[in-house]
Amino acid sequence: MIIQGQNIKQDTGLVESGKENKMKLNDILNESREFVIIDPRGNARPVGSKMQGAMYLKKMGGAKRGYHMVLKKNALKARRAIEKNGGNSTNSKIQNIMFDLMYEGKVNEAKLKISGPAYDFWDEREVQRKLRDVKIKIVGDIGGVLTIKGNDKELQKVKDILGLKGAKESVNEAYVESMDYPVLKKALDTIVDKWSDWKKGPMTEPSDIKPAQKELMNFVSSYLKKNIK
Repeated sequence: MIIQGQNIKQDTGLVESGKENKMKLNDILNESREFVIIDPRGNARPVGSKMQGAMYLKKMGGAKRGYHMVLKKNALKARRAIEKNGGNSTNSKIQNIMFDLMYEGKVNEAKLKISGPAYDFWDEREVQRKLRDVKIKIVGDIGGVLTIKGNDKELQKVKDILGLKGAKESVNEAYVESMDYPVLKKALDTIVDKWSDWKKGPMTEPSDIKPAQKELMNFVSSYLKKNIK
């Protein structure tokens, strides 16, 4: 069957011309890289290129106001994500999801090994609560060494939560680890808890917080300098 000089397979509509096939493939590839803006209600607005989308995002206030850019083919996933998140389109959880829907989740991943004291309190309730929304995967747990996998952004969140300074560092140096670290950590946590209780107390004025914080830090520092020699 011949239509406008092109050979068409009857019943399928497939173009036999190599040139036409190449053009069709380019159209598919270009479409897969088109972007849309997701508004706070999950509705999608076509913007075409990523640059155009970035300009519109800036105009609308970006993620802080509930506007996100994702690949056009991921628009429905973005809407469903907002619905599952209770309609919240601004919190960190939804921002992480939208980030993946824009980059297809193909962000370079790395591994982080956790050992020593950090490994010991990995399962503590407070640590697990903070890790709840962090997108990582445990890929190994052998001999007191936990190995997790994720992109740089997510691994940095883990390091911040655990107090790690670097990808291969433990929470403290070897000397501190040998001084009954859990007891030391518990003592420090008690100070933090007392501070938190006072800060939230009914008698605490906002203007009191900064000077009180300075006073407490000086008190603890002076006490340690005086007694640890």
